[in-house]
Amino acid sequence: MKKIFFCEENDIDQNEYIVKWIDDFRDEIIIFKDRQKKLKAFSSICPHFGGELIYEKKSSQIRCKWHNWKYDENTGKCLTHPIPLKLKEYNVEVNPKNLKKYNIIYEDKKIYISF
Repeated sequence: MKKIFFCEENDIDQNEYIVKWIDDFRDEIIIFKDRQKKLKAFSSICPHFGGELIYEKKSSQIRCKWHNWKYDENTGKCLTHPIPLKLKEYNVEVNPKNLKKYNIIYEDKKIYISF
């Protein structure tokens, strides 16, 4: 199992979340501490349309800045559906993917991730 350095613990404590591109995973990753102070790591690219994801500590949710889709902070499951439609309604099926979740390794106040 390969581990890749992500950031220092102090970096997370000073920010609500940190986003960083990891070449080895070919993915942009978001790391944050949830309300129980547990570290969480997910892909920070919204599977809906590729928007930027942020972590909102106040609501304990991951949210897409483009279309406001929301994801569970523990599982990465989409919380936004069903989508309320305001135009003429058609039968539509939407099956959003969950966010890609990464493993976290914590050593000597340094945070690493593994796939």
